[in-house]
Amino acid sequence: MPDSSLWQRLKDRKIVQWGLAYLAGAWVFVESASLVAQQFHWPEVVGPVVTILAMFGFFVVLVIAWYHGEKGQQWVSGPELLIIALLLLISGGVLSMLGGRGSSKDSAIEPAPAPAGGLNDERPVVAVLPFRSLSSDPEHAYFADGQQDEIISKLSKISGLKVISGTSVEQYREARPPIPQIAAELGGVDFVLEGSARMAGDQVRLIAQLIDAGKEGHLWSEEFTRTLTTENLFAVQTEIAEQIARSMRVVIRPEEKTRIEASLTDDLEAYDLYLLGRHRWRTRSVETIREAIGYFEAAIERDSLFALAYGGMADALMVLPLYDLNVETLDVYESAKAAALRALELNSALGEIHSSLGYLAQTYEWAWSAAERHLLRAIELSPNYAAAHQWYSTVLEWLGRNDEALEQMEIAFSLDPMSNVMAWGMAGRLYNAGRGIEARTYSEKVRQAEPSIPWALADYAADLLKQEPVDSTMAREVYAEFFSFFGYPDPTRAADALVAVGEYADSMETYLALMDDVADQTALDRTDLIFYFLPPVPADVFFDVLEEAVDHRHMFVPSVPEVVGRYHPDLMNHPRWDEFIQRIQYPGSLK
Repeated sequence: MPDSSLWQRLKDRKIVQWGLAYLAGAWVFVESASLVAQQFHWPEVVGPVVTILAMFGFFVVLVIAWYHGEKGQQWVSGPELLIIALLLLISGGVLSMLGGRGSSKDSAIEPAPAPAGGLNDERPVVAVLPFRSLSSDPEHAYFADGQQDEIISKLSKISGLKVISGTSVEQYREARPPIPQIAAELGGVDFVLEGSARMAGDQVRLIAQLIDAGKEGHLWSEEFTRTLTTENLFAVQTEIAEQIARSMRVVIRPEEKTRIEASLTDDLEAYDLYLLGRHRWRTRSVETIREAIGYFEAAIERDSLFALAYGGMADALMVLPLYDLNVETLDVYESAKAAALRALELNSALGEIHSSLGYLAQTYEWAWSAAERHLLRAIELSPNYAAAHQWYSTVLEWLGRNDEALEQMEIAFSLDPMSNVMAWGMAGRLYNAGRGIEARTYSEKVRQAEPSIPWALADYAADLLKQEPVDSTMAREVYAEFFSFFGYPDPTRAADALVAVGEYADSMETYLALMDDVADQTALDRTDLIFYFLPPVPADVFFDVLEEAVDHRHMFVPSVPEVVGRYHPDLMNHPRWDEFIQRIQYPGSLK
């Protein structure tokens, strides 16, 4: 008598075989559909729909296998039809509910086009506004800033997005104009992320909401409450960044996803100190840069494997001579380089580290090929890191590749449109391109900003004297502001003498005496004055100062070939010029 048990009947109908075969095929189908959806930027709801269809399909296959498994059963029976109909009705209801939820969110924006290179791309642009601190302790404000910085950093690694720098959104910390106004002021932003952060004991709460700048509609908002650990913080930051990309239909490449999800440190206190360092670093004064160095040192003491802390240390040390003229390059260069190399050893996939190494190579080592290699790698790893584009632009300018330099500077400025440093760079590149009138609009922007950049004032005044139309009156005003910045007691007299030396040859003796007086009474030295103002000083004076600057690895040395070639090409025929070019290993040809 044949075995009529349930197990035997299942075996006869090959239910298990059919089920396993279907699961294998469904897995392949779902994975393939996911890949195609990413490539063609299909709506986000497609993935869940395909998955649920596959799930209900499994039960349909089991029903069909049961009724058709026995030989001779060829037609669909009434019970079979009823079961399949019920399954399809349930499936349709679930899909309808899911589709309704997805459509209200997803219909707000259109799929973003694939990223394009250069300036004229159509990538979606996102700005992450300063996070509001909801902590009861005002000393915890840096924590909210840190979450904003880290989310910007993660987004900056996604090549399909264009991300506005934190420097440019800083002005919206207190006053928040309407979102469309913010979007317009930042050069055409498509989406704005607002958020807040709160620390309370061992708990942290982050709230984020993404807004369509054109429609002022909320695309999504979410609250994250977690136990305060570095693992949880990094996971939330990553989730927010990935959610932003998904909302804009942007594909995150596998290598980008790996970099975004990378763990930075397991030590919460080290991470806390690092955030404090970056918070001080952003204000860029002598005092805050030195405070930042202290915090980075403390973070490294806590976690000697924390690559970003070494990177922060390198950044702070290498720009310190720009802000503190009492610091010589050689006082900090070796320490900055050691910190950057240690960071690279710990994590070679950080674009910020390659950018720092590129800056060191171009400014202090005159290793031009290494500088270009590191900066191109930085742009590859963090395509939205404005400083990398800016510093690469400087390398290109110093090598006489002015068209490329202007293009890179325009990219940097588009990523950080409110930055005084970027406006200063734009002015310089436009002057080189012979577009002096446009350049002066950027120079005036920097001049009116607070805090001012003294070297930008010096550039502005020099170009007012050297570029058509010459404006001696304005040059005097700007030069006076420059000398006032450094505390010279008679800035107007210094400005008058500086302008006069370019107009009257017999004023050279007066100028040289003034130069020594300024060097005695301020932090400025002869190198600063000659390189930045470049009056027609005697050649022996120029080359004596230049030789001293090379010995001390002065930060202005790499700019000399390009500036001299533009304003004083006669100096390039001097016997000492070729010696200088060889010492700095200059690969360009300006003669």
